[in-house]
Amino acid sequence: MRNESTYNLQRRIADGDEEAFRHLFDTYFDRVMQFLNGFLHDREAAEDLAQELFVKLWCHRDVLPDVQSLNGYIYRSARNAALNALRGQGRLVSLTQAADLSGSVLPDDLYYALEKQLLVDLTVDQLPDRPRQIYRMSRVEGLSNEEIARRLSISGKTVENHLNAALKRIRIMLRNFNALLC
Repeated sequence: MRNESTYNLQRRIADGDEEAFRHLFDTYFDRVMQFLNGFLHDREAAEDLAQELFVKLWCHRDVLPDVQSLNGYIYRSARNAALNALRGQGRLVSLTQAADLSGSVLPDDLYYALEKQLLVDLTVDQLPDRPRQIYRMSRVEGLSNEEIARRLSISGKTVENHLNAALKRIRIMLRNFNALLC
């Protein structure tokens, strides 16, 4: 449920109040840009995308009074913009391609799963070399910890430690992702 001051801000923006919009922009821009950069790993592209998002928000400001969670609305818009940008770069399968692969109409659950998988992939890409290598050997290649240890000439405990660190990072990212959706 939104509070009265947020609703008033949304109402003022919908009525064309540039000062209210400036307040919204100043409050959210840096956070949205950092959020987008987490997806894109390109600060300049994230900044451009954040600016486009706020331009669209201003152009479609008339819908703001109906938005129940302004924070959720902004971050969902940012997430969708990031996914569209990644899809445009060929880094994410399109929803149509995913539907073709599944052989049916794409349900919301599959879309959500694709988003989560993208987030996991992006998180793994950000890991240091050794944990990233061990995670991929375990989860992508399906090797056991013993096989990984043998191939890399390291102890099983070292493999376990790197894998646990990678999984912890992924869990934190997914928890943050889920929190944004609420």
